[in-house]
Amino acid sequence: KDQKSFIGMLETLSKLAKWNDINQYLHVFDTQPKHLKQIISKYFAEACIHLGKWDDLDRILEYSPVSSIQCIMLNALNALHKKDWDKVDVCFEHGFSLLASQPITFLEDEQKIHKEMMLLSQQLIEIKEMEKWLQSNKHENIKKIEAVWDARLKTAPRDFEMWLEIIGNRLIITQKRDKS
Repeated sequence: KDQKSFIGMLETLSKLAKWNDINQYLHVFDTQPKHLKQIISKYFAEACIHLGKWDDLDRILEYSPVSSIQCIMLNALNALHKKDWDKVDVCFEHGFSLLASQPITFLEDEQKIHKEMMLLSQQLIEIKEMEKWLQSNKHENIKKIEAVWDARLKTAPRDFEMWLEIIGNRLIITQKRDKS
């Protein structure tokens, strides 16, 4: 298959959340040159996270670009799963460093903050909250974090895609379904 078509197909399958379909091409990923693996690693990594294929995820994330906030978050979620707190912290700091280094043009018309930037920031914050949730051995601390999550969703815009992005990572790591 030609590279552009392969990338386009993976992007489409990813947007449709067809994780099993993406995973069927894992053998193709393995045969690609390094530069192409860096481009497509995010699709395979996301599929592995959603399918719980943590061993494959490690191998794929070796090719993830360090300049991709999405890949940084995938690395952080993998570190949360492994309880590698130091790596979670490194990913968190690097993610915010990447966000802060973005051009100031992330502001939309009328000086409103760009929705995508806010969502990325929120996902990074939730990674730290999930880390605290996983580390906590006190029921009251866990309940406080869950109360923050509930309150956040109650004030979130009525946008299913945004909710899915926020709740999806939380569900993968905590295995806890949100009552909202």
